[in-house]
Amino acid sequence: MTKEEKDLLIGYLYSVLPFGVYVNAEHDWFYNEVPPYDCLITPKDHNILNNFFENPITCSFTIKPYLRTFEQMTEDEHDYHMKLSRDLKVGGNIDLMLNFYLSHHLDYLGLIYKGLALKATDEIEKQYGIKKVGK
Repeated sequence: MTKEEKDLLIGYLYSVLPFGVYVNAEHDWFYNEVPPYDCLITPKDHNILNNFFENPITCSFTIKPYLRTFEQMTEDEHDYHMKLSRDLKVGGNIDLMLNFYLSHHLDYLGLIYKGLALKATDEIEKQYGIKKVGK
């Protein structure tokens, strides 16, 4: 992972923290491999990201958030997204759009394509309750 990719991923993870983000984490403590595991990162758990970002010698982290593609949006989500898009064209608030993307775990930065995130399957969405309905 390049520094640019790592900065992009860290920036994304910090921006989604208020909503909590489910990730697949894998780390290596002093050459003792720990099997990959899934966990929820929230603002109170930001030390995980600090280790990932600032402690590359003692601990090597690979963190990939579970995100949904735009194709995985429900009909209600798609309708709301279209409403926000129309509003944005006439001076709407971009923060509403970004809040929608983040709170619904949508991959608006293309992190899945870049290999920096994992596509949330139906099983993952059910297991972790990743939002699929509402606004």
